[in-house]
Amino acid sequence: MKKSKKGMAALMALAAAFLMFAQKSEACTRAVYLGPDNMVITGRTMDWKEVIDSVDASKKLLEALWRKDEVVVAQGIDKAHREISILKYNDENSLSCTINLAFYFAREYYTIVRELPSGKGFADICFIPRKIHSEKPAVIIELKWDKDAKGAIEQIKERNYVEILKEYKGNLLLAGINYDKKSKKHECVIEEICL
Repeated sequence: MKKSKKGMAALMALAAAFLMFAQKSEACTRAVYLGPDNMVITGRTMDWKEVIDSVDASKKLLEALWRKDEVVVAQGIDKAHREISILKYNDENSLSCTINLAFYFAREYYTIVRELPSGKGFADICFIPRKIHSEKPAVIIELKWDKDAKGAIEQIKERNYVEILKEYKGNLLLAGINYDKKSKKHECVIEEICL
């Protein structure tokens, strides 16, 4: 009897310590179903707030691109850059990774191709509308590192990157994105053309 009282006291002390130091968790929601014949089913769902917030931010970034809101697009890319961990953010490849993560939601509407051979070179990133979303504009994104976003647009035109989309009928967005090393900000220029 004394052992069970000591064991119970130890268990109660352990439970009290756990409750005292336990932190509130928002990682998951738990549910218990009590069914017939004493059946108990326990389940949980993941409440990944940060992931949901990132996907929502990506959706808003894509919508800003469609609206040709250059300031909001640049700010959205800045935000994505701050949120991801890139130890060396020092070239167009690093910028390309940031753009692909920032526009993650675009995969809902587009096939995304990096370094697409076209015209006289390679278009850095192309968003090609999926057949079920053919009303969406195609997008060609040219990236610059510590140069000029307007120069990126000129490169798209001079090297005729739109040639790869000659079969596409509809609106086409050209986006030039530059990262300025001194200001540590992204700049965006967007133009629309009709094919």
